[in-house]
Amino acid sequence: MNSSEKIDLLASALVKLQGELPIIKKSAHSFKNKYAKLEEFIKAAQPLLLKHGLSVIFGCIQIENQLFLRGTLLHTSGQWMVELFPIIANESTSQEYGAANTYSRRYLFSNLIGIVAEGEDDDQQRQYKLRDPNKPISEAQYKKLLIHLKNNPDALHTIVQEFDINDLRDMTMGQFQRALEIAEG
Repeated sequence: MNSSEKIDLLASALVKLQGELPIIKKSAHSFKNKYAKLEEFIKAAQPLLLKHGLSVIFGCIQIENQLFLRGTLLHTSGQWMVELFPIIANESTSQEYGAANTYSRRYLFSNLIGIVAEGEDDDQQRQYKLRDPNKPISEAQYKKLLIHLKNNPDALHTIVQEFDINDLRDMTMGQFQRALEIAEG
């Protein structure tokens, strides 16, 4: 995550915001799963963001042929924090990219401000059980890691040494989260 040089005022406002955020109920259905819609997150958070002088804005950027959603958390002081989230569409149609953009905004919005939907801990545990920790990282994960390493090039050496790999693409899913933590500093 990138940020302005100082984030003390933003951090203070974010702490107060998170103390007031509700847990969002999952009311929408997709296949066999329930999820919370982006509009529910925004409806619950928007008045509280305003109260604490915070705002979230989104934009799209392309890095090495991969489209990313850039979310910026702004404070009235001018302090900011930015995070990227890959936009991955199943097909190359406008409708698929629109759906992928909405999906990405929901997750990026919740990550930036710390709002959660009910049962997310269960979702995460299920996700990790289904994921093979020995499987190589995806192309999107590789690109996300590269983005963070651009801001912290010294971390590359640490990652290569810690995991005894020659190429970041040799990293496994089980190693990815730790590598991301190293890259983020």
